[in-house]
Amino acid sequence: MDVSRRARRPTANAYRRRMNRLDALNVAVAKVRDAMRRGASLHCIYRDGLPIWLLSSGSRVNGEVARILAADPNIVAVDLPLFAGSPPQTLRWCDQSNTNNEDHHG
Repeated sequence: MDVSRRARRPTANAYRRRMNRLDALNVAVAKVRDAMRRGASLHCIYRDGLPIWLLSSGSRVNGEVARILAADPNIVAVDLPLFAGSPPQTLRWCDQSNTNNEDHHG
């Protein structure tokens, strides 16, 4: 088998870079989730046809972080997407563990 065609094994440095990237991503997700838990909302706006994610505080959020958070069961869409196949424009924290079928209007 030709050496150039053989699959290369990832090096320790490659694994380290990947782990550092994932650690940074997890930290960013945790920070945004924390802000949302405290009341901030996550907004998607479009500039030059590209989605830009912002917290209601004005902080910019990485698109990958926003996609991860959108899959969180405690984060819900407030409105419908602007375009078919695009994400909702506003996401908010909604603690699903505190919801049940009881009437709290007592």
